[in-house]
Amino acid sequence: MSTDFTVTEEIAGVTVDVTSVPTGTLVAQSASSNPMDDPFTLNTTDYAVNKLISLVLTGESNCHVWSRTMLTALEGRNKCSLVDGTYPTPVSADLRFTSWRRCNSIIVTWLLNYVSPEISNSLSSSTTARDLWLDLKGRYAASDDTRVYELRQALGETRQGTMNVTEYYTKQKGFCYELTYYNTIPYCSCGARAQLQRYQQKEYTMAFLMGLNECYSTVRNQMLSIDPLLSAARALSMVLHFERQLMHKPHSFSSNDISAMAVTQSTPVDIGQGSSATPQGGKKPLSCNYCHKQGHNIDKCYKLHGYPPGQPRQQSRFGNKPRK
Repeated sequence: MSTDFTVTEEIAGVTVDVTSVPTGTLVAQSASSNPMDDPFTLNTTDYAVNKLISLVLTGESNCHVWSRTMLTALEGRNKCSLVDGTYPTPVSADLRFTSWRRCNSIIVTWLLNYVSPEISNSLSSSTTARDLWLDLKGRYAASDDTRVYELRQALGETRQGTMNVTEYYTKQKGFCYELTYYNTIPYCSCGARAQLQRYQQKEYTMAFLMGLNECYSTVRNQMLSIDPLLSAARALSMVLHFERQLMHKPHSFSSNDISAMAVTQSTPVDIGQGSSATPQGGKKPLSCNYCHKQGHNIDKCYKLHGYPPGQPRQQSRFGNKPRK
């Protein structure tokens, strides 16, 4: 049964009475120096938004990243409370029902604009932003433990391969950032939080170093000898510095060539009867300044740039078998 009550608020030293408001309705917001503090406030730019975020929800593969990015965008516009349930749906008799309905429609439009067409066609029955959000999360969001397992597995198995260093670091950093989101370290006054954060960053740096190509083994060993271990960002800086040093060698090459250049073997020299061991034309045989082997130069070195797919290689110290 609905009951009436009287609310008094003191605003700037003046007592204001809010009289006879039925239970179950939203009480009007008190006056504020900043109108943007009211989640129902809409600006002209809110009606013309065409790039709220850069992601489109396509399914389970990007649901966690999409939802986190969308919540950040809504929070920046002070509209997150209509999605996370902080503001319940008001009754039609509420004084702010019209404002809520207008704001809710805008948020529903935003959400529908940032899901794939296939998903959008199945969401026509959702009338509130809260219901729409719960529908999407229920369909495509895996449990937190499942996602943490997937992220840890990806972090441990990802290798640089044909990616350049910056691309590889960005991919690993994405996994680390999302893991940090799920493994939030609580605040405390004993100093344990700082130690846990350092341990967390150490794990991320280790994962980054483990996945680097073997051509970076020298700089990797140097970083592992530093105590305390560098952060992942500092480790990236040292690897890029090492890469620039290689580029200034007599046989220079681009940074992309270090990881992704197609490698070809030089043509064998045909030495005829009675000829010397010098190749035809009197040219000096190719020699690599990196691995010190003949038959190719540093620009075509498998050991430096990585082996192409399907190319047999020597067994690495990690125990990987040669590809056949």
